[in-house]
Amino acid sequence: MFRPRCTNRRHGPGRRSRRALVLLSAAGLLSLGAAGNALGAPSGTSSARTPAASAASSASARPGGSTPVTLGSGDRVDVAAGPGGSSYLVPRTPGGSTMLTSFQFGTGDAYVLPFTSTPQVGGSLDLSRYDVTALARGGVTAGVTAGASDNASDASTQGPDTQVAPHYPMYRLQINATDLTGALSDPLVMLVNTDDMTRMATYVQLQGGVARVAVPAGNYSLAGEFGEYDAQGNLTTARLVTVTDLAVGADGTSVTLDEKTASSRVSATTPRPSTQDGGTFSWTRRDATGDPTHAVKVWFGEQNGDVPFYVNPQPAAKVGALHFMWQWDAAGTDTTNSPTPYRYDLTYASSDVPADNTEAATDTQLATVKHDFSTDPAGTGTGSLMTNADDAWTSGVGWEADYAMPGTVTQYLRSAPGVSWEHNVWSPSPAQSWQSTPHTFAARHAYLEPWAHGPLAGGMGQYTGPGWTCLGCVADGTLGLRDLTLVDSVPDHIGYGYADGTFTLYQNGQQVVSQAGGSAQLTGVPAATTTYRAVYDQDFSPVIMTSQSTHVTTDVTFVYRPGQADTALPAGDKCTGQSATTPCQILPALTVNYQLAADLTNTSASAVQTMGVNVGHLAYDGHGSHAAITSAHVSVSFDGGGTWQPAAVAGYAGHYVAVWHNPASAAGTDPSLKITATDNAGGSLTQTIAHAYTIAAATS
Repeated sequence: MFRPRCTNRRHGPGRRSRRALVLLSAAGLLSLGAAGNALGAPSGTSSARTPAASAASSASARPGGSTPVTLGSGDRVDVAAGPGGSSYLVPRTPGGSTMLTSFQFGTGDAYVLPFTSTPQVGGSLDLSRYDVTALARGGVTAGVTAGASDNASDASTQGPDTQVAPHYPMYRLQINATDLTGALSDPLVMLVNTDDMTRMATYVQLQGGVARVAVPAGNYSLAGEFGEYDAQGNLTTARLVTVTDLAVGADGTSVTLDEKTASSRVSATTPRPSTQDGGTFSWTRRDATGDPTHAVKVWFGEQNGDVPFYVNPQPAAKVGALHFMWQWDAAGTDTTNSPTPYRYDLTYASSDVPADNTEAATDTQLATVKHDFSTDPAGTGTGSLMTNADDAWTSGVGWEADYAMPGTVTQYLRSAPGVSWEHNVWSPSPAQSWQSTPHTFAARHAYLEPWAHGPLAGGMGQYTGPGWTCLGCVADGTLGLRDLTLVDSVPDHIGYGYADGTFTLYQNGQQVVSQAGGSAQLTGVPAATTTYRAVYDQDFSPVIMTSQSTHVTTDVTFVYRPGQADTALPAGDKCTGQSATTPCQILPALTVNYQLAADLTNTSASAVQTMGVNVGHLAYDGHGSHAAITSAHVSVSFDGGGTWQPAAVAGYAGHYVAVWHNPASAAGTDPSLKITATDNAGGSLTQTIAHAYTIAAATS
């Protein structure tokens, strides 16, 4: 089963649905494809992604709370806050839509709707019931208003919150449309002024194959969505007809969108046998102002790969800029010669719409990524892997495929220039889901990507790329600490854990916060050197299918020194309390992750146990404390924490290896671990993990 998701990476506390269909972003230019909202007036020990022999190594998904809303079609959307807007997760709804399209102009509201509903936009469809931005605010706040027209009887231009500056002289633009047979057609059309989208940016619903729209003189671009259906009303083909540049002068003009011109199918071939199981393409148009938020994107996404996409060839933009990108996804079908599952995920990007959109992928173009999926011994079953491609124009449109876990999948990636990849994994255990930070994979290189390998615990992490909400920062006298994410053996994996928990915060030895949950906001923070101690207690034991890392306590002490060098949060991220004049300072909190020598159920059959221990500080793009790590210690308990035995630890500068014995008497049990670490700036961390891993049962 495939589930498309588009991710706009955020950092924040919360829970995420495992059964995702689509995630889209309302930040900046991102949208998922049809109908529109007008712009307003101007205003460590390396065990992950370690290349195989002779290969070069290749850095974010952000946990976030969400608000569920229900569309008029019955599809559900989970809306999560994020910088510059919101992100939207569309979980699979029983009986729900299999193909979605959406639209957003600039930073306005985002609309998500089934592709089959687009002919009703501007007519019988109540578009306010698909405004996921407004629905998440607790009510429909964006009405549907008539756009500019020089004759009320011709009014076919509509757009939520449509604003066209009244001081521009208006001229007639007539839009005609015909279908594959040459008959009149009524597609949904995006219309934008490419000199400056604040002059005109809206959607147009044709009626009787024509629409007459009053627009300011200037340069325009159009995109029209067409669909073909079988006798039962099922979508069989989706087509996008675009016009890159169209000039409208004082005499007005007309343009015809002919569905027959969309004859170029978006498709690919692969070196090994495969069958397409997902696909997306996006057409993004920016105006000549150079403002990246002045953009409209049309997006189609289909979850089974059996509805073909077609486009019409178009040149690069003369005014403003155009970006055409697609991602093609396929499951390997050669089970005879490949007992291990494999798949292909390919991308293509261009500044025009090419005449030929069939890519013949070759081995020399592909990176090989081996995904090892670990699971809790009590949580084996079927999980899923999602892969999505990002570049400077298109953020996170991807698809999920189901796989047996524990298990291994080999993935072949073809990257368009400037593309990075993000992976998401949903474990069979309901307590765990994982994301990686976006990174590049080089062609003809091989990489290892282990997932959910333990011991699993809570941590602060070290992150790259923009769009984060800081896990621990101070701004304008406000200190914000967020829920600890789950941490596996890979430093840039971010886990979502479903756990009960408590959080306690001390300021210079005085308790100032004690509450359920793991997030806290403290105001009135003194602008002076201050010592803080944060204690997170996470209880996973109530979660079904969980036998390891059932209880994790993380005790972190750090010294906050205002204005400390190189601790400013990068400009693309945000924190609680910040403003244009009050930047964020990253707190010098220690974080740690582990690499246990064990199998894919985090079970060890070795009498001599080894584990990598990587210690560092909370960091964003390298910003954060650079205090030297001065020590690390590991202890193991085979009696549930009653007694502790020290492990031998070797290493330096935050990178260590611990060694201890697994006694035969402990076969079939789940030992606990205690890890402590310090830096030279007064920071410390103590983490206790109950049932951290499993010792294999004795064999007769």
